[in-house]
Amino acid sequence: MPAFRDDARLLARNGFRNFAAARETSGPGECSTRGPRWPPTVSAELREQPADGLGWPPKAAFQLPLLPGGGPPPPRGAPQRPGPRGALVGRAAERKAYIAAVEVSVKEGFDMAFADASLQNCRYSFREPGNLRFDLLVDQDDLNKFMLLEVYDSAEGPVAHKATAHYNEWREAVADWMAEPRSATQWDVVFPEEASDLEPKCLVVERPYGNEIFTVLVERLEIIPGSDVMFQKFSSEYARTTRNREDGCLRADLWRNVDDPNKFLILRAYRTPDVIKKHKSTGHYIKWRRDVGSYIKDGAPVGNFKTYGAIFPTSPAAWSTPRDD
Repeated sequence: MPAFRDDARLLARNGFRNFAAARETSGPGECSTRGPRWPPTVSAELREQPADGLGWPPKAAFQLPLLPGGGPPPPRGAPQRPGPRGALVGRAAERKAYIAAVEVSVKEGFDMAFADASLQNCRYSFREPGNLRFDLLVDQDDLNKFMLLEVYDSAEGPVAHKATAHYNEWREAVADWMAEPRSATQWDVVFPEEASDLEPKCLVVERPYGNEIFTVLVERLEIIPGSDVMFQKFSSEYARTTRNREDGCLRADLWRNVDDPNKFLILRAYRTPDVIKKHKSTGHYIKWRRDVGSYIKDGAPVGNFKTYGAIFPTSPAAWSTPRDD
C-alpha cells in the first residue's frame, strides 16, 4: 500500500458532522418532509467562508473526527481499538477483493440520524488495515434506503472490521432505526483487473455538502449459465471504454457475485447527471447492450440501474480509478 496513504487524514466538516444540526440549519422541510432531503443545504454563512490554498476546504469548516470515546483517529493502517467480538480467521480461497454490498432500509424520519452514525463508521472503517474503500450511498428514489460498499484486500479484513469498537457502536446505534433487517451480498472484482485500483489514490477529504451530489449507478444482471466468459469479455471492454473515454465518468466497475457466479454488478460513478444522458447515446454503450443482450437470463432488459448519491467519500477524486495511458 502506498506510503502516503499511511499519513492520510480524513477531515470531517464541522458544520454538518451532526446531520440533526443540518436539519435545523436548512429550515423546515428542506431536510425532513419535502423536496430533496439529500444533501443538506449549506448555510450562506458557511458557503461564503474564504477558501484556503486551492480553494478547499473553507477555513474553520473542517476538523479531525474523533474516535468513539474521544481522541483523534490513528493513522490509516494502525491497529484499531479492539471491540467485543472475535479473532481473525484464516484466509479463504484466493480472490482479488472481498466486497460486501450491504443494503439498508430505515424507518421514516431516521434517514439523517442513520447517515450521521454511518459517516462516523465509514471514517474509521476506511482506516482499517486491508481496507480499500468503505462507501456510503443513498438511494435517490427512496431516501430511506442506503447502501454500504465495503471493500477489503483479504478475507481477514471483514472479520477484523466486525471486531472493532466503531463497528459495534454503529451497529448498536442504528439497530432500532431499521425498517427491515440489513442484507448483504458478497462480490469479487472482475474489472478493474487489480483490486488496488479501487483504492483512492488521493487524500480523502470530505467536501461541504451543497445542492449538488455526484451520482453512482448500480446495475445488477443475471446471465444464462455457461455464458459467463463472453459476458465478462464484453462487459470488461465496455467498462474500460466507459472509464477511459467519457469525460465526467469517474469509474466503471464489473463485479461478480461470490455465491452465484451467474450474477454480476456494474457500478459507474459520474460527476453530473447530464453526463449519464450522454452515456446512453455513446457507441460503446449501444454496442455493449447489443453484445450481451442474448446472455441475460429471461431476456431481462439491460440498462435497468438504480441511482444513488455519494455520501462518503464526497470528493470525486476519491471515486476515480486510474485510466489507461
